[in-house]
Amino acid sequence: MSRTIAQIGGFFRSHWPHLLAAIPLGIAFTAFHELAHSAAVWLQGGTVTAFAWWPSGAEWGHMSYSFPAGARYSKQIILLAPYVLYLGMNLLAGLMALWRRALPFPVASTVFVWLFIMPIADIANTAVPYALWNTFNDFNRALGPSSPSVSA
Repeated sequence: MSRTIAQIGGFFRSHWPHLLAAIPLGIAFTAFHELAHSAAVWLQGGTVTAFAWWPSGAEWGHMSYSFPAGARYSKQIILLAPYVLYLGMNLLAGLMALWRRALPFPVASTVFVWLFIMPIADIANTAVPYALWNTFNDFNRALGPSSPSVSA
């Protein structure tokens, strides 16, 4: 157990610059998340009517949209757009890890933290409350209420 704790400590010592950038880049990540929702609206011909990316006590961010009367659009695509983008970011990080030539540590660290860890963290931030507590969030709105996978 102490070896695991030492390895975790070593990880944080190696990647400490990202801790300094966590708050400003976390806020930028929120803007990126809301921008993905907005892009899904724009690509379907809608208009973004509100865009908030600065975290508050109640939420990380939000956006609102409208479509012309009678327009056909997919609410699920809009709700799931950031998570599809995150999976793409994870895939990019994975492909970069396969490069024959090793990246310099600061570049590899940045790719790992911001293209792999942060997207997974945001997915987990939505998926875990949805799965465990049926929290009303993007997944709930797109997929409906969660249900237990094992019945008692």
